[in-house]
Amino acid sequence: MTANTACSPTQSPRGVRGLPEEAFPQGFPVDGVAIRGTEVAYYAVCPRKCWLFQRRMEQEHGSDLVLLGRLTDEASYQRERPRSADIEGFVRLDFTAGGIVHEVKHGPAMRRAHRLQVGYYLHVLRERGVDTAGILHYPRQRRREQVLLTPELEKELRAVLAGINRLRQDTLPPPRLKNNRVCRSCAYEEFCWAGAGEPLEEGGESR
Repeated sequence: MTANTACSPTQSPRGVRGLPEEAFPQGFPVDGVAIRGTEVAYYAVCPRKCWLFQRRMEQEHGSDLVLLGRLTDEASYQRERPRSADIEGFVRLDFTAGGIVHEVKHGPAMRRAHRLQVGYYLHVLRERGVDTAGILHYPRQRRREQVLLTPELEKELRAVLAGINRLRQDTLPPPRLKNNRVCRSCAYEEFCWAGAGEPLEEGGESR
């Protein structure tokens, strides 16, 4: 799969039917555009989901699960909200307190993706001279977890970032995952499985 592979929106690439023409604009995604934290989390769960998101196929606006997660986020730690932080327009932290990065999630099912997302925020801050730690909050489970940018996490993160950059060059989406346990909670499920006979790929979020 190469960046210059021809792909017509009407050809239903790899079973992704109904993909609008604007999903394949010339030169998008643009090289040099900063990677967003959402891309990191999506790639860790499913590279195909990340590829669709990169091309503005943001299905999750109508997802009940995403809405529930947003409500959990907004209802938790309300006093800390004034301390939310934006880093150069492409990274938005839920809130900061005591110099620590805090991220609020609905549940720990996608724990690896959550850790990589917070690790990416710590990586971005470290590149800007700020060396700190993060805390993942799961208020419904009354649980929290510290995230440190260890050499192991940084190595895993660099592999994810390299994969995201490769996806930005691919004109066809990665295969669907065999792990349909992940798919059942995904806002892209119906859209993604519209095509039959498409190659499947092992993988998915590892707890």
